[in-house]
Amino acid sequence: MAIVTDETLTFCRTCGTIRTDETARFCAGCGTRIGGGGPPGPGGTVPRGIPQVASRASLTILDAAGTASRVIALDGDAATVTTDGVEILVGDGHAGGDGATLSLGPDGVDVEPVGAPRALYVFLTTETVLNDGDVLLLGSQVIRYRRWVDDGTYFADQTQLGSIVPGRDCAVLEQLRADGRVRDMMYLWPGRSILIGREEGDWVFAFDRTMSARHASITCAQDGTISVRDVGSRNGVAVSVRGPRRVASGQRMSLAGKVMRVDLA
Repeated sequence: MAIVTDETLTFCRTCGTIRTDETARFCAGCGTRIGGGGPPGPGGTVPRGIPQVASRASLTILDAAGTASRVIALDGDAATVTTDGVEILVGDGHAGGDGATLSLGPDGVDVEPVGAPRALYVFLTTETVLNDGDVLLLGSQVIRYRRWVDDGTYFADQTQLGSIVPGRDCAVLEQLRADGRVRDMMYLWPGRSILIGREEGDWVFAFDRTMSARHASITCAQDGTISVRDVGSRNGVAVSVRGPRRVASGQRMSLAGKVMRVDLA
């Protein structure tokens, strides 16, 4: 597995392969002459001895503006990204780290936590059904979804002992502090949909400048299924990775605040 750590990378203009040998005259991926306009050699053929297989996948590290700041080429079948910076550990060396194991597949990368990673998220590209205990990252807000069991006990005598509610609650959204304590909550019942945003919505976080005016919508279906979707936020909606999860080419993930994009060759 080749690792490219140089902050100033050179790419082939023809196929995009990263140039790892500054003395090479030809691209290792397609054979194009470095700095030239097309394949070298008679009749446009590639010279002998030039490897023809480019990297299968790469991780592109993104800065706060979403611009690529570093590219890590992956040439093997698996690697681990650790929470101590962004480092690639190869082979058996990754077993003891806290981070994420990346297993390359034909149509994406399987991401799985290793140890106890800090804040491992995958950014969603479609409306996604949530599982009990899933944690969402919306702007700088960390929201946990929990199933809620309502026993349906209502007091109907002359003394009002509880609030009249529209139906049995089946879920609760918990805003988490940095130490894991719950700061605020929002309840869901079948048929309810809430909008979360900085300026508009049922749950507004006016103090969070990293959240979009309209950020995410969370819906509780009639059968109690909870789903979340991005409603046009500028920095996306992410869900915690608690087990194996497929990440498609072009999809972003975040580990300990480092945002990276998976790109398949």
